[in-house]
Amino acid sequence: MNILVYIAIATITVIGIAISVIFFLNFTPTEKLELCAGIYDDMIKNKNSEELRWQYDANNCSDSILQWAPLAESEVTIPE
Repeated sequence: MNILVYIAIATITVIGIAISVIFFLNFTPTEKLELCAGIYDDMIKNKNSEELRWQYDANNCSDSILQWAPLAESEVTIPE
C-alpha cells in the first residue's frame, strides 16, 4: 500500500480517539455547576487566591452559571 494511505488511516484514527476522549470528558450541567460552586467556595475561604481565580476563569465559570443552571435543574429528579 502507499504510504499516504497509512498516513490517512492513522490521521482518521487519531481524530476518532480525540473525539471520543472529548465526548467522555465533558461535564454534565450539574457537574459543571458543582465544580464552579466548589471553586467559588474555595475562593471565598482562601481570600480570592490567584490560583483559584485562574481555575475559576479557566473553567469559564462566570459564563457557565448562566448557561448551565437551567439545564442542571432539568437533570434533578425528585424521588416519589
